[in-house]
Amino acid sequence: MKVVKAITLREPAASRIAAGEETIAYTGFRPPYRGVSYRGYNRVLAQEDERRDNLLVLNWVRMVRRHHEWLARDGVHVSAAGYAARARAVGRLVRLCG
Repeated sequence: MKVVKAITLREPAASRIAAGEETIAYTGFRPPYRGVSYRGYNRVLAQEDERRDNLLVLNWVRMVRRHHEWLARDGVHVSAAGYAARARAVGRLVRLCG
């Protein structure tokens, strides 16, 4: 059985990915804060996804844009329904890692 790590924006993902561990990451979504957005992070994540067989990227940004109800009223934080949807999507990716 393979070990699959799911990472968040707060974790040092680069070392896991570079070590060859199968890794699932998801794109960051939120409006810019003090002029900083996740655009650069998401761009690098997409580039690494193209280069590496051990990385699967869940496009959370695309999912949220299609389902605004997955965000809390503030438009930034994830709602309970959003967490459930993201968990299901990550679960599908884990099964792909087989």
